[in-house]
Amino acid sequence: MSSKSQESAVVSIACGVALLLSCLLADGAWASSDTSVSPKAGNSSPDKVKSKGSFSGNVSWYGERFHGRRTASGERFDLRKLTAAHRRLPFFSKVLVENPKTGRACIVKINDRGPFIKNRVLDLSKEGMHKVAPLMPGIIYADCLVLEDD
Repeated sequence: MSSKSQESAVVSIACGVALLLSCLLADGAWASSDTSVSPKAGNSSPDKVKSKGSFSGNVSWYGERFHGRRTASGERFDLRKLTAAHRRLPFFSKVLVENPKTGRACIVKINDRGPFIKNRVLDLSKEGMHKVAPLMPGIIYADCLVLEDD
């Protein structure tokens, strides 16, 4: 990836983060579930979000066939929760996933390993894909931002 395209991806992710956080702060949705990220005291400004890095690529989803089974982290997979599978990120990491075509985004918790198909960077739960791509295509291109722990 060229330096210019990396800069473009970072700018796109930063804009998505600012938009998502401003929406969350406006609705008061920070405490909605265990997959949300709470702002630190005195740090509610969207431009102060800290990240551990970013990546972009094809994102798919998985659901019915795995619902109720144990994930690699030991949790039971629930297709209605905002979770995802990644090959190497630590379990319980939070990742902001943004669909750059629509601007829709959500925060997911990594609780499984995958995807096991070449050229895919993340497998979202059915609910996660529904949040970023309501028409539920099989695969979308997404920008992902790994959020720092509080």
